[in-house]
Amino acid sequence: MFMKKRGQIRRVLPVLVGNCFEFYDFALYGLLAPVFATYFFSSVSSHSVTIAFGIFAIAYIARPVGVLFWGGIADRYGRKPVLVATLTMMAIPAIGMACVPSYESIGIWASIFIVTFRLFQGFACGGEFPTVMVMLYELAPDGKKALFTSLTDTVAQCGKVIAILFLAIISSVLSYDHFTSWGWKILFLFSLVFIFIVSYIRLNLTETLNLSYARKSSIINILMINWRGMVKIILYMAVINVLYFSFIYHSSLIVREAQDFSHSQVFLVMLMNAIYVILLYPIMGRLADYIGHKKFAAITLILLVLIILPVYKLLLLESIVLMLISYLLLGLFVGALIGSFVPILVSQATRDSRVLTVGIGHSLAIIVFGSTAPLFNQILITFFQSKMAPAFYMAVVGIISLMTLYFMKTEVS
Repeated sequence: MFMKKRGQIRRVLPVLVGNCFEFYDFALYGLLAPVFATYFFSSVSSHSVTIAFGIFAIAYIARPVGVLFWGGIADRYGRKPVLVATLTMMAIPAIGMACVPSYESIGIWASIFIVTFRLFQGFACGGEFPTVMVMLYELAPDGKKALFTSLTDTVAQCGKVIAILFLAIISSVLSYDHFTSWGWKILFLFSLVFIFIVSYIRLNLTETLNLSYARKSSIINILMINWRGMVKIILYMAVINVLYFSFIYHSSLIVREAQDFSHSQVFLVMLMNAIYVILLYPIMGRLADYIGHKKFAAITLILLVLIILPVYKLLLLESIVLMLISYLLLGLFVGALIGSFVPILVSQATRDSRVLTVGIGHSLAIIVFGSTAPLFNQILITFFQSKMAPAFYMAVVGIISLMTLYFMKTEVS
């Protein structure tokens, strides 16, 4: 039994470690956007921060393009070449971010370079993430599919936590001027070393694609055959993305306004949120394997729709204890849904289109429902003049996802 577990760890670890550092790089841009606003864009522009965050969103838009390219390769030639290539490709933006001069030195070219590097990140991540999900599903033994695949988001979240911690350390050691002028580049140089190490390790990955099921038809035919599955994935993932992005990003703003927290306290809340869900993902994945993936998801969604309003209300009350209870409950829903969704998504794809179908549905759901959630929450609050508006939004998309789940397959065709 021990030797069997060691063998599983050897097959899974190279997949996971690479995913961790890819999302470390991906998260750095969002964390450093205020610094980039003045370094890569005109410091005299009043819209530089807005532009920086706008370019942050470009990577999400580039992900579906990456899925089409890399997913086609993964479903025809194997998962291994995609995971080696996408991680190695991340070296380009890492080197670029560490070497490109400031706006003051080369003008508009600094902005053009950073847009290009961000597109590279999104393109690479578009192939990496769904391939990792599918590969872990294929490596997992029966009865542990959700447990194994829950590690995809677990290690991705770990990458974000590492980025937050390293950023806090570097910014505390260096003066503000040194950090904003060159100190932040150390973070990208650090990732560069690990990218090459893990890329080498991934050369020994165990291929999971059975060539008898490899994609034979064109991508267009595959999309036409699987479009219903993609639509189901997008609608099912709606509540997961709205809940996750609201929990990680928008709720911190709500708490700061309600509790009058400082920026450092909000930063601590975000870090604790990330660590909390990291611990929950594998636990919930194992529970979903025991209960049944679809049944577990249905129970979670029903509970979410029923109690999201009172849970969200706790965030707005002037009580730190009630706020913490709300965070624990919201995080529980996030952990349960994310820890169990991959087997459900993979089941909507035919064997010859797993990466393409899962990747396109997943990435489009992030663009439509995830990346827009904080902005849409603010729009709803302003329109209805109520800070409870985001909770109603979550309830509505929860009902949509629950209805979609009813029509989703439970076994891979």
